[in-house]
Amino acid sequence: HLECKSPLSPTLNRDMKDKLARALSGFSNTAGGVVLWGVATTPHSHSKLDVISHLEPVGNCARFEKQIRAAIPTLTSPSVLKYETKLIKRRRADTQGVIAVYIPFTSGDPLLNNNNNVFYFRSSDEFVPAPYELIKRLFSATDVPDVYPMFTQELVNLETDGSWSIPIIIDNRSTAYAEDMDVSVTIINPSSCENITASKFRDTSDINPGMKVFMASLERGIHRGMPVVVGTLKVKMKTSKRIKRRLDISISTYANRMRARNVKYTLTLAKSKFTVKTISDDYMY
Repeated sequence: HLECKSPLSPTLNRDMKDKLARALSGFSNTAGGVVLWGVATTPHSHSKLDVISHLEPVGNCARFEKQIRAAIPTLTSPSVLKYETKLIKRRRADTQGVIAVYIPFTSGDPLLNNNNNVFYFRSSDEFVPAPYELIKRLFSATDVPDVYPMFTQELVNLETDGSWSIPIIIDNRSTAYAEDMDVSVTIINPSSCENITASKFRDTSDINPGMKVFMASLERGIHRGMPVVVGTLKVKMKTSKRIKRRLDISISTYANRMRARNVKYTLTLAKSKFTVKTISDDYMY
């Protein structure tokens, strides 16, 4: 499926966000698709379907792409995380261009447009509200859990000895019950740390030479919207001026009937500041 948009200005305003939200919900709930920003269409004289007519490159396209990437995780429930964007320019130095956004089909719960609380699907060349029976079938077809790691800043504490207590939380974003779960936490840059421990985790570093790895198995399952604290990572960073107080961490989640997922983060642990940046989010196989 293909959707084309030609915004009047290089700003993702409320109207453009609404169109993007409909595309995210509609493509994800149907078969996936691509949105091209900076491409104009005209209705075909016989079929009345929109056909590409000409390019209308978006000015300051790099900024516009950043606005799209920042908005996408906020526009649907559950969020679209596996999307891709691509800038297309005639010359590298150009500030105008076309932005392509790939939205994959979701194999989990159908996606709700957060702007108006409507489920959409793609019909011909339009995004239309999904009828009740279709929504019912989409939910009933979901038999795969979607276990995902997360951090809650309110639970992160800086201790008096200068170490950070960081709860490792996992949530299930699918209506399918998650069970038989294992969580693996790998510290990618242990040399930047003075000390690393983890409560409720098993330290398996001895069978992973050169790595700092912790494992945990959950005794009970997780329903959607009921996140669980698996354990707490306690980290004290080295104070050398040459070492940036950033912790590179990789978290893998495993559950019955679910493809294993690996998410890499960079955690900033500087004085009283704690921030999280997602580096990658991939299935392991």
